[in-house]
Amino acid sequence: MTEHRLPTHLMILNGRHYEIACAPGEGARLAELAADVTRRFEALQAEHGAVGEERLLLMTALTLADALADTEAARTRAEQRATAAEQMVAALQTAHTPKPRAKSAAAADAVQIKPAPLAASPNS
Repeated sequence: MTEHRLPTHLMILNGRHYEIACAPGEGARLAELAADVTRRFEALQAEHGAVGEERLLLMTALTLADALADTEAARTRAEQRATAAEQMVAALQTAHTPKPRAKSAAAADAVQIKPAPLAASPNS
């Protein structure tokens, strides 16, 4: 039985090497994400100094979680605006749709169909 191994990507964070497995074809995306994490980590390290790798990793994770929460909130607001716009368009379409005209009572009374009188039968 052959073992299927996923390709790995090397990530260097704070001088340490990490091999991260990824799906085939996802290496470039993983490299972008690793670069973003490294950039954030190094920015926090420069700002806060030697507070410890574990604390810097936690702070990095929190900044990423904060950015994700902001993005999700913006997406929710955009979805709400889109829904409101769709409702407004539907309301405007309904308001501007011509309604069928009802016949007036006089016009309805003017056109009456009356049955023709019955012809007298020859035997009567």
